[in-house]
Amino acid sequence: MWALFKKEILIYFKTPLAYLFLALFLFFTGAIFTLSHIFKANQNFPAYLQVLTSMLAIIAPLLTMRSYSEEWQHKTDQLLFTQPIALHHIVIAKFLSILVIFGIILLVLLLYLSVIATFGTPDWMHIFTAFIGFVLFAITLLSLGMMVSSYTQHQLIAAIVSFLLITMILLLTSIAPIIPRHPLAGFLTISLLLSITSLQLYLKRQPIWLILGSLALIWLITTSLYLLHPSIYQGFLPTFLQQLSPLHRYQGFNQGVIRLEDATYFLLAIFLLQYMIYTNLEKHDYREK
Repeated sequence: MWALFKKEILIYFKTPLAYLFLALFLFFTGAIFTLSHIFKANQNFPAYLQVLTSMLAIIAPLLTMRSYSEEWQHKTDQLLFTQPIALHHIVIAKFLSILVIFGIILLVLLLYLSVIATFGTPDWMHIFTAFIGFVLFAITLLSLGMMVSSYTQHQLIAAIVSFLLITMILLLTSIAPIIPRHPLAGFLTISLLLSITSLQLYLKRQPIWLILGSLALIWLITTSLYLLHPSIYQGFLPTFLQQLSPLHRYQGFNQGVIRLEDATYFLLAIFLLQYMIYTNLEKHDYREK
């Protein structure tokens, strides 16, 4: 596993794109920091991190687009899967390599933080909490980018799809308040989620009788509730989108508050995205065929 981990890092820094990306990142983050903090002697570092969350829509796709797409594109997946390494070790090695590369970015942010310290005595606990939240938020988006990369052999497609998905995620908090709160919207949302879950079970080749039976039972319950007590579904859709948004979960951290449900959300999202990668790799594992 560690050999693959080292290989991933070395390959990344052998490409000109890596240095171009780091140069652009330093330029834009430095410019934003200079204009918003140095010129104004501003100590509000959490506000700076809030601005950087938007930049992750570009940073995450660029960092992760080659994670798995490059393996499929150059057919090196066949070599990878013939090595005596477990699938979960492959996932962990690639995940850790992305974290190390992203860690370099975090070191740059720590340098900016040292500059803020010269302006006075900032609220270090607030900054620490916001920084932890930013790291969890970023790792979640990086995991999403890696997941997308595992489903295509084209790096450009992986980057574009990741960018679009992350942009939609960042907009969820803004969109949620204008979403209809009508009970019908909530009922249709639950129906859609049930259909997606059933499709996932079908693709995993679960017994069709189990899928249809479970779906019929749950559908009967949800439909009965809608007909008898429609107010239960009032506002479900906007609330669901709000709670689903990682940006909404990050807001508490940025305000200096660590909530267990927010931390659990990020850790669970990271795990599920990496697990989706694992299940997709199983389809490519020639040792299982």
